[in-house]
Amino acid sequence: MGRTNGRLVVERSVRRQYRDRYGKRSVTDFHLIYRVLIGIAAVVSRMSPSDRIEEGVVPPGFELPNVGVGPDPLSLERVVDRVDFAVLLLLRDYHCPKCKRQVRELAESARQFAELNAAVLPVLPEPTERASEWGSQFDLPFPLLADPDKEVGEAYEQPTRFGKLGEVHDMIGRMPESVILDTRGDDAEIVYTHEGESPGDRPEIATLVDEIDQLQETFVFDCSLVDC
Repeated sequence: MGRTNGRLVVERSVRRQYRDRYGKRSVTDFHLIYRVLIGIAAVVSRMSPSDRIEEGVVPPGFELPNVGVGPDPLSLERVVDRVDFAVLLLLRDYHCPKCKRQVRELAESARQFAELNAAVLPVLPEPTERASEWGSQFDLPFPLLADPDKEVGEAYEQPTRFGKLGEVHDMIGRMPESVILDTRGDDAEIVYTHEGESPGDRPEIATLVDEIDQLQETFVFDCSLVDC
């Protein structure tokens, strides 16, 4: 669902409630007010620079319900102890078709990530039962984490648009984010981020694979700890 279609779904829902409460003649007034609010929110969003998660820093830890493959709950600490890389995919919401397409493509490419010893961790900002229902549409060979309180989205500065209005409803405001963690050192490190500016603004699967492949080639051993 594109930006315009998603906005229309929300608008129609709110407009219906407004009509039921205030009568049909008020719908025109509501339509105008809604458009003005959207415009103001868009301007504020462009004027206010959003925070960005920094690369080269230790990633925020978390533990979330896992409705996919693996232990439940699943913590980031458990993951980083077992792999060389972790790919976090911060999804938008239950209805987002581009999120569904992204996880399908990742599932089809799961072997490439496994060969790089990289864990794939999609995070859906929905309650556990709803995330489980969402995941049942796919045969995912990796975890699917439910984040009902949006804790991971906030910790990793998942972008939103339309200012405060966009923060109220994920379908309108929440944008996708992709993060790669290098977990080979003593501490995990954020080495790649892609913050979407629109629902479809996501890195290609090949881009994520290439990023990890290049990181493997540039890894430098600590000769004080291993034989070089």
